[in-house]
Amino acid sequence: MHAGPRFISVILATLLTACVAKPTHVTTDWRDPAATTVRFHKTVAFFAGDDSTLRRHVEDQLAKRLPNGIASYPLVSHEQLAASDTQAIRSVLSAAGADGVLVLRLMNVESQAAGVATPAGATPADDLWAYLRRTPRAAFTPGQQTVVTMESRVYSVPAGKLVWVGHTKSFNPASVRELVGMIVDASVNEVRRQGLL
Repeated sequence: MHAGPRFISVILATLLTACVAKPTHVTTDWRDPAATTVRFHKTVAFFAGDDSTLRRHVEDQLAKRLPNGIASYPLVSHEQLAASDTQAIRSVLSAAGADGVLVLRLMNVESQAAGVATPAGATPADDLWAYLRRTPRAAFTPGQQTVVTMESRVYSVPAGKLVWVGHTKSFNPASVRELVGMIVDASVNEVRRQGLL
């Protein structure tokens, strides 16, 4: 029995689709029902994490996409974020003229094989040489993917309260640079769609 051209085309299309990264998408988990008239004019970008280099990179990219956006790291140090004096941070944000804050925080990174998460504590099957030859694009192999989940939160500075919560899922990022770009774009687009910017 011969495989016809149409059948071969369908198989090739399926394999190619499996190898292409799915786009980052964002989901709104919650929005303050009372915040229907909120629209921020100057928003501070925060990345909640211990890596100061990554924090600067994420916040710079996020601030570029926000109207009158500014990165938090020149205003608020890591030490201030770790301190219990939250009023000092709120005073800094108010003095900067910020009325909104957008925070991104890494929630989870998981490898999935054939749609199932790799169990915690499982022994990887790769030998040293196969691992050393692996590139980030190896995540695009059919049936295997890396999923990065980030949480996004928007706060009102004057009210000091949470306005919106969402999360993004990024599939098979080839690099941190690509990952940050996808997450920033998806998060800002959703916050705009919610009418907060």
